[in-house]
Amino acid sequence: MWLDLRDRVPLLPLWVITTVVFPVAGAAILKLPKFYSLTTRGISTQARVTQLEPLNHNGVDYSYQVNGVSYPGAGSASTIGRQAETMTIGENIPIVYDPANAYSSSLGDPFKQLKSIIYGVILLAVSPTIGVLVLYLRRAAKSTAAT
Repeated sequence: MWLDLRDRVPLLPLWVITTVVFPVAGAAILKLPKFYSLTTRGISTQARVTQLEPLNHNGVDYSYQVNGVSYPGAGSASTIGRQAETMTIGENIPIVYDPANAYSSSLGDPFKQLKSIIYGVILLAVSPTIGVLVLYLRRAAKSTAAT
């Protein structure tokens, strides 16, 4: 048989572990909790551009004020449909910050980023199953070819 019990037993725990670990780790690395909080309770405001880095992922550094305290932030001009080279230092840009953690902010609409992160986490969740399926199909094809 192409995959006997001895081959299956080590794969099952590995599959279960990776099916859980991959999406959990991905959610943490991709900052899903941050963007979920910004989407559900974020407050829209204006920030002031402090630095432009068009050659570094279209980067924009900005600062914004909450209750008289200044906070820094950074993002990509692409998230607001702009190019960093067309922006100027001191220009006002739209951001969303988390009132429970004013250091947490997002340039533009955080829901777009959250949606992208969720897609990535779903991909990470199904990738172990896809990997096992590919392994199964390859071994089945080799077993068929050998007989």
